[in-house]
Amino acid sequence: VCNENFITEAPGSAECLPCANPNTETRLQDRSKCWCKEKYYASFDTYDLSHNRTCKKCPTGGKCHLDRIYGMKDYWRPDLTTETFYTCRPGYCLDETGEQSTPCRQGHEGVLC
Repeated sequence: VCNENFITEAPGSAECLPCANPNTETRLQDRSKCWCKEKYYASFDTYDLSHNRTCKKCPTGGKCHLDRIYGMKDYWRPDLTTETFYTCRPGYCLDETGEQSTPCRQGHEGVLC
């Protein structure tokens, strides 16, 4: 079993590779993947669980947890794959749940709610 922040990429392999990016870490006893640290996320164009994983700093308007990026209250994005958030009028845009892009307050819809 590898030490913290080292992983084995092949089942049964004794070789332990370090999580190469300083913004990655292993989680609990899982030593098979490097995950993004809190306040970082795995970009959709660089999603890779290997020791070379790249993680980006969470953007303004986003909250990042367990490699995912979610929209915060009062921020909007066009869809769940967009990594840029836009400021909404206060109270119009609600927190994302991860199942839909930024939900709008009841009675509001469309761009920036």
